[in-house]
Amino acid sequence: MGTSYGRNTRRNKVLVCDQCGNTGGVRRRECPYVVITAAARDADRRELPCCPPPALCRCCFRKAGGTAGVHGEWCRIEAATLQAEEDHEQARFEAGDFHVAAAWADFRPDVPTGMVRIEFWPVAEPNGPPIIRLIPAASYDPGRKGWLSDYPDAVEPS
Repeated sequence: MGTSYGRNTRRNKVLVCDQCGNTGGVRRRECPYVVITAAARDADRRELPCCPPPALCRCCFRKAGGTAGVHGEWCRIEAATLQAEEDHEQARFEAGDFHVAAAWADFRPDVPTGMVRIEFWPVAEPNGPPIIRLIPAASYDPGRKGWLSDYPDAVEPS
């Protein structure tokens, strides 16, 4: 859901209600459910809202049932699901596993034919060098989040 802006009667730039298009008394309605992210390579864990805040005027906010109606059962369940995924990722980081940061196919001159070059970034050493491995192109799946332990056929480049 994107945020729209319009002009009020004084020609000031203001939020537009996502429901009715009103420009008066509109504000973003923050989700009360937060997810604590896994530590990234360059950042600590941080809290993020479960969903983007809709911009609603007072009238539409009341019609939707207030905070409980706007951010109700779906947000609670989604936040719990996302938190479980983030906690699982954090546990893998803490166990010493490495996450895929970048991958290159064999179109690059430094990658052998039929292989994929993957860089894994260690979280414990944010400024450390990446761990580089080669894996067969057939076993690389760009659609999933990859971890070094997911690729038992990974080899160090010679």
